[in-house]
Amino acid sequence: MDTLFFEDYGQIFLPLSVYLVVVLAALTYFAFRRDIGHRLTRWRYILLLLLVWSYLGNMPLVANSLVNSLERQYPVAVTEVAKSTGDHMIVVLSTGDFRRTKSGIAIKLNAAGWERTKAAVDLWKRIGGTIVFTGLPIGEQRSAVARQMAYIATTMGVNPDNILVEEEARNTYENIQNAVAMIKNPPENVWLVTSAINMPRAMGVAKKLGFKAKPYPSDFHGQYNMGWTSIFPNNSAAANLQLAGHEYIGIFYYWLRGRL
Repeated sequence: MDTLFFEDYGQIFLPLSVYLVVVLAALTYFAFRRDIGHRLTRWRYILLLLLVWSYLGNMPLVANSLVNSLERQYPVAVTEVAKSTGDHMIVVLSTGDFRRTKSGIAIKLNAAGWERTKAAVDLWKRIGGTIVFTGLPIGEQRSAVARQMAYIATTMGVNPDNILVEEEARNTYENIQNAVAMIKNPPENVWLVTSAINMPRAMGVAKKLGFKAKPYPSDFHGQYNMGWTSIFPNNSAAANLQLAGHEYIGIFYYWLRGRL
């Protein structure tokens, strides 16, 4: 079956998002039919509000717009990379997952972790320098995702002598704060690699800490020229809404804490 076909139409066969909207629409309809005299009538405006929220929250067009509002703030600096000269350092914010095994916690990279690692390696192959992987300790052994990302980078051709690992940072702020502490004398060119949707928050923190880094975003989720099916709810929209919501809440929280 064609992948694009499933993306557009196959979503209707998946549970949760689509059927939630359908059920809420049915309940709202009956709640506003006074001739039925159903006890749902007293909840009609709450049901209507939930229906509107569920529909908009699961609409690809809305979710994609929120994602793009973050991802397009820092486009890929292809021209700047090509013109860049001098010493370089590439700081990569780690992200990953874990699973519980019989022998303990096993670290595994998520899709964003792979994308960030690949972007950093590709950039390193073009400009050289040192790659710094930072953060995300997991499990009782306190093994860090950054260590796993660094190992994968070596399998992609990066010389281990060109890699530094910081294993204590637990979030975006600490990623950059600890990287600043580790890099005593930063070179002329410092590149910051993270997911495009996370880049506005990361760059805000970097500027607050006086860390002069150039953005190099990866792991894009936003789409251009979405078709007419983007007005209908599906499950992938909910996932994108979660990504955008996480970042907007994070930006607001960092602003309250004076980290931006």
